[in-house]
Amino acid sequence: MLDWLKDNDALAIWLTAASVVMFVGSIFVAAIVVIRLPHNYFAHPTRPPRERNRGVAIKVAKNILGAFLFLAGLAMLILPGQGVLMVLVGVMLLDVPGKYRVEKWLVSRGKVLKAMNWLRAKWDKQPLKVNGKSEPSQSDAAVAST
Repeated sequence: MLDWLKDNDALAIWLTAASVVMFVGSIFVAAIVVIRLPHNYFAHPTRPPRERNRGVAIKVAKNILGAFLFLAGLAMLILPGQGVLMVLVGVMLLDVPGKYRVEKWLVSRGKVLKAMNWLRAKWDKQPLKVNGKSEPSQSDAAVAST
């Protein structure tokens, strides 16, 4: 491994720089999305209706960005970065069937909801509600820790 690093030092530097940029960028992107979400986005049994109609080019760009962030989030589960949050952000941008159910399941995990609500509190936003609850119950927290 050390021989490979010596032979490919420029590549190692670029990979390290890319990892740092992805780490910092993922924190900012995830924070912006979490802060901008309506507090009751996850409180409904089905996805709330969209308020505006977007053009095809915007939908395509949003799906490409969502796919990139989803894949980057998967990579960040191993590499440095906010992997779970980036997967969530990527999924939220994609237009795929069953997306709302996956988003709700992921956000309803105790630690994820608590972290998201902590960030929202720092920006004076109302806590997110999942099925009418803004904080996980003791039973939800016990299930999430297993």
